[in-house]
Amino acid sequence: MLHDVGRPKQSSKDVGDDDQPSSRCSLGFLKAGWFWAVVIVVTLICVAAPIGVKTTKRLNDPVTDPPRYKFDGTALNTTIPESFDVSWGLNPNESLTCDVVTADMPDAPVPKGKPAAALKLQGDKLVTAAGKEVQIHGVNWFGFNNGKTMVDGLDGENTVSHTWQSGDFATIVYQLRLLGFNAVRLPFLFNDLLARKPQDYSKPCPEQPPSSQELAARTTNPALPAAPNAPLPVKFVAPEGSEAGRCNAYVPNAGNVLSRYLWVVQYFVASGFYVVLDYHPHGVDLEPGVLETEQNFASAWLRVWKALTCLPNYEKDIKGRMLLDLLNEPDGVGLTWGGSTDSPPLTGYLLTAMDAIDMQSPNQALYIVQVRKLCALVVHKA
Repeated sequence: MLHDVGRPKQSSKDVGDDDQPSSRCSLGFLKAGWFWAVVIVVTLICVAAPIGVKTTKRLNDPVTDPPRYKFDGTALNTTIPESFDVSWGLNPNESLTCDVVTADMPDAPVPKGKPAAALKLQGDKLVTAAGKEVQIHGVNWFGFNNGKTMVDGLDGENTVSHTWQSGDFATIVYQLRLLGFNAVRLPFLFNDLLARKPQDYSKPCPEQPPSSQELAARTTNPALPAAPNAPLPVKFVAPEGSEAGRCNAYVPNAGNVLSRYLWVVQYFVASGFYVVLDYHPHGVDLEPGVLETEQNFASAWLRVWKALTCLPNYEKDIKGRMLLDLLNEPDGVGLTWGGSTDSPPLTGYLLTAMDAIDMQSPNQALYIVQVRKLCALVVHKA
């Protein structure tokens, strides 16, 4: 709810007969410049100022005007390589140790939480180890595929963007969980993950961080009846590295963007989400080298997958909570099942990437295969 900010109240003092101005009083002061200067100043104080006051989302917080924060945008100007950068990929035929794969990925605090049950494919259903069917209710959150180097929407400069509810990554993730989502798709480009530097998204958030109960109240439609004292499905826990008065201060900035991407993956998993890693080129010319050959495509995917499996909590928390969307809308980049004179069949790209990943991590990956736009299958390579 918002505070109602009204105009200053007028004095309640009655004006008696003795206070009435005399009809003989001179009005010459109306022509004086000082009089109109005073009128303008009083008007600004009494009328314009209350209208211009910005309010916050919390009833008990003082009204504050957040300091301006401007993102430098330097990470958005990375030149797209003309051809495939071999340093991006990994050779599936070589022995790949985590020391080599993570050499340019500094350690970051592992997000703590309660991951969902690991998944496996049983017939045409996703089930847990106990055989319980799981339905995916997901949301798409782009940002690692358009140069932002983080999920998009955290770089606003207006008042709302400087509130925890609308400008802080972890707080937004918690609200998504309260809304009933249990999965997120994170689109990316290899160029964004491996050739850019992370942009700093920490910013002033003058309010006090909201409690779990406050976020639940904000997320729930107040017009709907709610059970009294209904327990929260999950409890919000601030990430390690959080700072008072600053949103996103805990988001890692060191290393390449792949380091941050994997931290975001870990945070979602710790928050009870399944995560879809989605390679999402917008056209054939955006990353010209990646799809130039099946080997380039497989080698780039292997770099991301191997880095994922090298995370210290992969076996305990990550394994079984990932779905790999190897190529978003392949017909949009000119790849079809039957192939053409200009490109080999889509099956060659997919199977080459699956073989490379399966060679490193046998029977661990679940894949989403997009057959056409708006049509996808979940498969497990046998």
